[in-house]
Amino acid sequence: MSVTAIVCELNPLHNGHMHVMKAAEGDAVVLVMSGNFTQRALSAAFHKYARAEAAVSSGADLVVELPFPYCSSGGEFFARAGVSIAERIGADRLMFGSSCADRELLSDIARTLSSEEYRRLFSETEKRDPALGAAVIRSKVLGTLCPGYSREKCDNPNDILAAEYIRSAKIECVPVKRTDDALSATELRGMTAEEGAPFVPPASLEMMMNTPRADVSKLREILWMFFRMCGTDFENIAECRGGLGNRLRSAARQSGSAEEFFSLAATKKYTNARIVRAAIFALLGVTPEDISSEPAYTNLLAANGRGREILAAARRSGKINVVTKPSSGLTSASERRQRELSSRADELYTLLFEKALPSSYFITRTPYVI
Repeated sequence: MSVTAIVCELNPLHNGHMHVMKAAEGDAVVLVMSGNFTQRALSAAFHKYARAEAAVSSGADLVVELPFPYCSSGGEFFARAGVSIAERIGADRLMFGSSCADRELLSDIARTLSSEEYRRLFSETEKRDPALGAAVIRSKVLGTLCPGYSREKCDNPNDILAAEYIRSAKIECVPVKRTDDALSATELRGMTAEEGAPFVPPASLEMMMNTPRADVSKLREILWMFFRMCGTDFENIAECRGGLGNRLRSAARQSGSAEEFFSLAATKKYTNARIVRAAIFALLGVTPEDISSEPAYTNLLAANGRGREILAAARRSGKINVVTKPSSGLTSASERRQRELSSRADELYTLLFEKALPSSYFITRTPYVI
């Protein structure tokens, strides 16, 4: 069976995602989908099992999880982990949405990002102007080293991820031109289900109407309260080194609300996503080693008949453990560490609803299988 993989968030599934899925080549489509937190380090509007069910009901064959903390990591680690799961589960190619959809240019950017010259110039620029954030330095250095690169053409989140996918992948990579008529997930999350109806497939509309939404403002409140109370040393926390963890603690103690906390913590150097990511990693105890290590396993979230065939082949290959029951025992130390962090993240997520879910909610859930 020829398998195409797509690394995604589906927060929520919309017509832009459907455009990429319909363009997928081969016999089956596997989605490596973020769990309950997203790459911008915010809580997903709808929980992972609901989003996976909508995906399989809309044409995907198999949905497995890109687990925490990878799903909330920066582009390099997010892409690397997603590609690793896709390749080990048996994908022949990787497809992804891209605003520029220029495979040659994206491949050139990927090669540049992996070069010694890029690392040297990045380091020199960072030392020369420490107030600049990583995203600004990245753009400056790519503009110097990579012919054809421009911020206007390919410096948006989907093209940044596209270059990171190509950089990490050993299998064929196929960018798909994003359509201009599809709303973004951000725009859809600001709408009611009825307002978003023209822009999402029927299964996703049903999910939006019948599934409780997580409230990201509750997440911000929890993070503010954590930093008000904590006395942790942040130097072994991912994204918190270089004084950012201490800055967050200081901002929390000066502020009278979560909104003020994040406003005080913000600088030109640190994007909002970086600040929220650092705060979540501090709360849940994520280390740099946790995000740089290869995913030890993935969780099955949803599958149809073809998806079950892919799972069977993945089991025979033995390249990755696909956990079909969240309560299943795990053997290796790396698997147990990943389970520990994923469980912490899922328990945090249960608090983000108008009425909190039971803390065991995601331990007792079973995949959607048809």
